Amino acid sequence: MKKCRVCGEEKSLEFFSKDTAKKDGLRSLCKPCDVKKVTANQAKNMDRTKQRRAERYQNNKEKMISQQQARYIKYLERHLVYAAKQRAKRFNVPFNLKEEDIVIPEYCPILGIKLQPRSIDSNRDGSPSIDRVRPELGYFKDNVVVMSYRANRIKNNGTAEEHRKIADWMESKICNSIQPMIQ
Repeated sequence: MKKCRVCGEEKSLEFFSKDTAKKDGLRSLCKPCDVKKVTANQAKNMDRTKQRRAERYQNNKEKMISQQQARYIKYLERHLVYAAKQRAKRFNVPFNLKEEDIVIPEYCPILGIKLQPRSIDSNRDGSPSIDRVRPELGYFKDNVVVMSYRANRIKNNGTAEEHRKIADWMESKICNSIQPMIQ
């Protein structure tokens, strides 16, 4: 048994964290009091912590952006699946995708533009994007295609030529691959 110096209660030894600097090898305040103390200090120092983080970001902005971009590229399939899962929840459609289901082609299958993960400050038209071939069927391996972000959003603001390319591609894709699944 040991007495906590903050709350004054005598508690069993498992209520105290280890501290090799102390004679008995245990901290002088119990774990619940320690948590309260740490939480209070964090709240008290929140503004200073935010300021330090902002300063560290400003001083290392290029390096941090570069690291963030490298992580994004390394885990691109994971990012695409995660974003698709969030959209599936938002639109209440079925979802059954895994990272290994995502195959990123070198070029957009519709517009033929080179697919490149965008950098933080660049145009995202050539970024890989997941599209549902038949939106009502949801996100599953045989109903999704990776294409350029531009092709994926053309429905909203594309030219007639771009719409024709999408229509031609969708007809061939739906007729050739989705129909056997539905029957």
